Amino acid sequence: MKTIIVTQDDPFYSPVFFSNFLKNNTTEAVIILPTLNQKNESHLKLIMSFYGFWGFTKLGMELGLKGFLNLFNKDLFTESILKKHNIPFFHTNNINSPDTLAKIRSISPELIVAIGAPQIFKPEVLKIPPKGCINIHESPLPKYKGVFPIFWQLLHGEEQIGITIHEMDEKIDEGRNIMQKYFKHDNKSFHKLMKTAYKTAAQMLEEVLGNFDESTFKEPGPESSYFSLPDAGAIKKFKQKGLRIN
Repeated sequence: MKTIIVTQDDPFYSPVFFSNFLKNNTTEAVIILPTLNQKNESHLKLIMSFYGFWGFTKLGMELGLKGFLNLFNKDLFTESILKKHNIPFFHTNNINSPDTLAKIRSISPELIVAIGAPQIFKPEVLKIPPKGCINIHESPLPKYKGVFPIFWQLLHGEEQIGITIHEMDEKIDEGRNIMQKYFKHDNKSFHKLMKTAYKTAAQMLEEVLGNFDESTFKEPGPESSYFSLPDAGAIKKFKQKGLRIN
């Protein structure tokens, strides 16, 4: 199936997805959006407040090591992985901009797949591919809609982490569920569980694309919840429970 994958410019989790997915699959092109759709200064403040000083320092050290190792192993950053597999990609600040819409239409995808995409797809994007747009969300939808769903699942004591692939519509994390899986965890680190989730997502997408059957799509259940960015109070409770950001 002719697909486009939309992701964000993230050095830690998107590479895990692509390094696993592209082992046995391909895609027509990849669109890379800015991380969390934040301006540089506000994005830095968000990361600092979420990870804390030492957590942010550890991320910086991990990123520096990845940069060095990527000189020898081209599977550590999204762009280098895509180049290795000869997958075309381009950056855009707005998935809904006229220029981006024109590029998508020129590719004529049958399906658009979003993973970690930080922007809402407007109807102009949603109606381009004949098979629609689908999203990979790290929660058992319709529970834990919104952002940082693994953080909220850990904070609420969920013993299993859910991941859902679902149809996209104009509302956030709505649409029929295509596939849903859970994995048990004994890890208290948000950072490490995100990597596990993105590896699992790659396996799930391979299954979905191998048997894309709209008759099997299911309406989401009634038990719905939505969470936004964690504030200082939520982060404090998270750490008081012995959980870790990284």
